[in-house]
Amino acid sequence: MPDVDRKIVLIEDEPIIAWDMKHKIESVSPHQVVVYESYHDCISPPLEKNPTVFCNLRLIEGWITQEKFDDIVSYADKFVLCTGLSDTSYHFDHTHSDTHVLLKPFTMHQLKKLLDIL
Repeated sequence: MPDVDRKIVLIEDEPIIAWDMKHKIESVSPHQVVVYESYHDCISPPLEKNPTVFCNLRLIEGWITQEKFDDIVSYADKFVLCTGLSDTSYHFDHTHSDTHVLLKPFTMHQLKKLLDIL
């Protein structure tokens, strides 16, 4: 049985995309989804209970860097990169953590399958 108290943190700077993703995740998951516009908003104050973090590679202040990625991952239990870019376009090493990739555009089936393994 899933941990319904677990939070999913969504870092997305485009309000319509954030709203759409939040509602898609909530429609197939019992978890609460909290949306942040930026990496800085997400880690101040620090996240609680090791959430699952969904993050776009492009944040308000620019492309996610290795330092920002490492900061977010240090707070996260699981990390999901949401991107339309191929994996050869990443600007950081994500292989050392429990990281998954959700390529946009994604289907509800792909989202549900990913949430089931998290």
